[in-house]
Amino acid sequence: MVKTIKSKKEVWVSRLALDYLQSKEVEEAFCGDCLANSHYEGYFNPSSGYAEPPDEECPADFEIGSRKCVRKQLFEEVVDTLVELDQLVGLRPEVKLIL
Repeated sequence: MVKTIKSKKEVWVSRLALDYLQSKEVEEAFCGDCLANSHYEGYFNPSSGYAEPPDEECPADFEIGSRKCVRKQLFEEVVDTLVELDQLVGLRPEVKLIL
């Protein structure tokens, strides 16, 4: 079920679809090779003991599908596909997502 609310989209999905969307694999697929993310390997100097830890930055703070997410449209397409799949196999939509 999909409704549009003031430029936001309300979508209902099954718990199984939600588990899929929140999986580590989906996060890695969306964020792993995203050009908007920056990654710093870190640094360690064994002589001085000086170190800088590795760091990653994302304009959306790694919140897939948020307004700042560069891949928001792709995420919405995945959610729409999951809604269709839930309907196709007869899974009950139990969880509301606001996109």
